Amino acid sequence: MSAFLPHMSVGAAILVFGTVFLAGFLRGFTGFGFALAAVPVLTLFVEPAAVVPAIPIVAMVAGAEQLRRAWKDANWHAIYRLLIGAVIGAPFGVFALTYFPANVMRIMIGLVLLGAALALWRGYRFKRRPPTGAQVGIGVASGLLNGATAMGGPPVIIFFLASPDRKSTRLN
Repeated sequence: MSAFLPHMSVGAAILVFGTVFLAGFLRGFTGFGFALAAVPVLTLFVEPAAVVPAIPIVAMVAGAEQLRRAWKDANWHAIYRLLIGAVIGAPFGVFALTYFPANVMRIMIGLVLLGAALALWRGYRFKRRPPTGAQVGIGVASGLLNGATAMGGPPVIIFFLASPDRKSTRLN
């Protein structure tokens, strides 16, 4: 174990592996949430700059199986707008990840998690679909968070859950 994770105790390594396992279980059960469950715990033991780039790779591999099922049900108009924003926001998030110290990034990760939990708990709903600019802005927030914390999902999940368009609220 010490050759694989030289700076970790055996107990910490078990907690890291257990976290990844449980986050994977959550992802398999809900279709999302791997990063939200894994990143906050993993960054307690490993530098955020080492954890954050690996999470999207794991998420893409895990999500490949769902892609075929979700393709026909996707709200492509909203996805395009969110994607434009995400592409704009991601470089700023990567800059934050490389510029800010590890403990600042850990605090940011915790705040993202807390903010997402509070927003989901409140159960906010849009009365009508947000305009294009707002959707691109939500995408920018998602890209920024994804680049900085690998947790770009909360703005998008909240957007789709709050949407009045029933098709766009399908998660699986």
